[in-house]
Amino acid sequence: MGYSFWTTEVIIIMNLNHSKLYLHFYYLLSFQVFGINW
Repeated sequence: MGYSFWTTEVIIIMNLNHSKLYLHFYYLLSFQVFGINW
């Protein structure tokens, strides 16, 4: 469920600028990690 959404997010971001890709990717990663830890 979450994995599917995450993959689509990455694909959508990949269409955007590469610079934004890293920024959003880092944000999503930290958000997922915090959610799992909490």
